[in-house]
Amino acid sequence: MSISTSSVHQAQAYDYWRSIAFTDFCADAPSKQIEHRFQASAKGVTCEAADFFVTQSDQVSGRRLMKHIDHDGLDSISLGFILQGTRRARSQDGIEAVASAGDLFVYDARVPSEVSLTRHKAIYLVIRRTELREVLGPDIPPVAILKQRLQTSPLMPVLRENLGLLSRNHETLTGGERNVLIDQARQISRQAFIDRTVSSVTKEGDPLIFVAALRHIERNYADVNLDVDSLCHALKCSRSTLYRAFAARDLKVAETILAVRLDRAKQLIEQCDPSMTITSIAEQCGLFDTANFSRQFKRRFGMTPTERRHEVSII
Repeated sequence: MSISTSSVHQAQAYDYWRSIAFTDFCADAPSKQIEHRFQASAKGVTCEAADFFVTQSDQVSGRRLMKHIDHDGLDSISLGFILQGTRRARSQDGIEAVASAGDLFVYDARVPSEVSLTRHKAIYLVIRRTELREVLGPDIPPVAILKQRLQTSPLMPVLRENLGLLSRNHETLTGGERNVLIDQARQISRQAFIDRTVSSVTKEGDPLIFVAALRHIERNYADVNLDVDSLCHALKCSRSTLYRAFAARDLKVAETILAVRLDRAKQLIEQCDPSMTITSIAEQCGLFDTANFSRQFKRRFGMTPTERRHEVSII
């Protein structure tokens, strides 16, 4: 697949790109300067389980709203790297992610967002949501968490090299060779998206109830009602069974729930818009006692949430 604005009149280039390649967004109107010189192109391969694209274009921006999500039915997770330029994305809850040359980004087509790109070049791997549900369960985590998992995965360098190889050579590779590399990237991504904080305390021989409990905590940490009783109800087990499963790893259920919530709150503090209050962040993680949240946060990370936000702002 290959598309380019070079095939249309310059005055129609932006509208052409918006109608062909930016269809899942409500694209912003371009300035006169951009409209009269706009250029863009995309090349890629579509496979059964994943797609791969290399795109480059002049400045473009837009919003993906619920009406687009309801209309087009896109149900995928995209990950990629910015090769040139800058990509800014803001989610509906105010979290902003900025990716510059060499940086990773993750995009969920089922979540409303705003995206703006300077003149840029980027590579994309688009994975069907059904693929990720096989390893992550029915509730896919927010893109900020997925990105963090990729960045901390030991598979990240392999994924980067794989996509880089596709980017540099996809035109000279045979169809079979491209499909092999895309499938490898898909499988690497699936594995890298798995939460290593869960995997690292899960080993062969652990009770299945322990694994299931950790997965449930990971997916439901924002629920203020998540506690030992709700876990037992969800897993259909007794309190003693749950306690024994955690005790076998020298863990306590309530402390594990709190640790997951605090870890997620720390990620949001580091990644969200500064206008989002600490109280709001805590509540999004199921922590509604702000004073206790601050004390527990400092106990775990050695600084208060406000101190961590200030530290991030001056880095």
